[in-house]
Amino acid sequence: MSTNRDQLDNTTRSILHNSRGIDLAERGWLDEAIKEFKSAIQNAPDFAQGYDNLGTAYADKGDLFNALESYTKALTLESENPIALHNLGCFLSNHGNELAMRCFKEAVKIDPELYEARFNLGLCLAAEDKHEKAINQFELALLENEHDHDARFHLALSLGAVGKHSNAIKELLKVVKTDQKHESAWFNLGQNYQEQGFLEEAANAFTKAISLNNNNIDAYLSLASLLHRLERSKEAKSLIRRAMMLDPKKTEEFVLTDDQLCHDVRLIKQ
Repeated sequence: MSTNRDQLDNTTRSILHNSRGIDLAERGWLDEAIKEFKSAIQNAPDFAQGYDNLGTAYADKGDLFNALESYTKALTLESENPIALHNLGCFLSNHGNELAMRCFKEAVKIDPELYEARFNLGLCLAAEDKHEKAINQFELALLENEHDHDARFHLALSLGAVGKHSNAIKELLKVVKTDQKHESAWFNLGQNYQEQGFLEEAANAFTKAISLNNNNIDAYLSLASLLHRLERSKEAKSLIRRAMMLDPKKTEEFVLTDDQLCHDVRLIKQ
């Protein structure tokens, strides 16, 4: 049976181990710091600060799963601890995408046919501009489920991002063939057509995107630039007027920086 004195001694030892851990972590001796934080927790299992500091040490070491577990335990013990909430928020902000990728990689290692995990891994890679690797994951996902049009759409986005516009067009055409109302696919189809020099096809794709969403300012601006290039200035001006009604600031910035429209600032002075 433990006495109050035993409990006091355990608390004191826990605080000492925690202080040593902080000192060691600040010096970059993470393995030693982790041992101290674990000792602090062993002496006082409800010591939320010990778990919080352990989480930070694990995070600094790159052991993200254990870091997340430790931060979560700290908040389980003290759900309204502002420091623990802040530290978990920082961890998720800095490592959330990386942690997600590790989860998806483990998932496909266990089940290579789990196309949803490959698709989500592709999204994470694309978010970090690792488009070649993202393309590989999207293609593998489509091998498992060729009808996954979200995977095909994002495959096209990554293909376009690395300059493979003709391949992107092929994929986007498959998407809009199945889903005629896929506004984003039509818009991106227009962008890729334009990059390939197929200007009339690009204009038609942008027009289709606008027909599906008459508040799509990006489609208005892209089409206006394209029509100005095709010397269809009257139509371009009409589109700019519509864009000005939606977002004057964004429209002005676009016109002033666009290679085609910047030569005619009267478009935004009307």
